[in-house]
Amino acid sequence: MNGILNIFKPEGITSNGVINQVKWLTGEKKVGHIGTLDPLAKGVLPLFLGKYTKLIPHFNLDSKCYRAVAMLGAASTTMDREGELEEYPIPEALSESDVKKALDSFLGDSQQIPPMHSAIKVNGKKLYDL
Repeated sequence: MNGILNIFKPEGITSNGVINQVKWLTGEKKVGHIGTLDPLAKGVLPLFLGKYTKLIPHFNLDSKCYRAVAMLGAASTTMDREGELEEYPIPEALSESDVKKALDSFLGDSQQIPPMHSAIKVNGKKLYDL
C-alpha cells in the first residue's frame, strides 16, 4: 500500500506506537513519519506508507508550529506536566501587558532547545529514557 495518512496522535501513545498500529491494520511493512511527537503530545502525525516513504526527505522538517498551555506560578522539573512542580510566586506587580509581552517573545523563528525529558535521540537512546 502506498500513500500518505494524516493521523491525529492522541496523548499516551508514542509516534512509534502509532506506526506499529498502522502497520498492523494495513499490513504495510514500510511506514515512516515526519516529526516525532512525545507521548504527552497530541497532534497531527503525517505517515508515509510503502514507496511514499521515499518522499519524506522532500518535506520541510525545519518549520513547525506549536500550541501550548502554560501555568503561571510554577515550573516543573521536566519542563512538562509530568515533572514535579516547583512553586514560583507571581509578582504582585505583574500586569496583563507584562504577560502579553512575554508571550510575544515566543512568536516568530526561534532555535528550539529540547528539554532533557523529550523523545529526541542521543546515541540511539531517547532523552526521556536517559
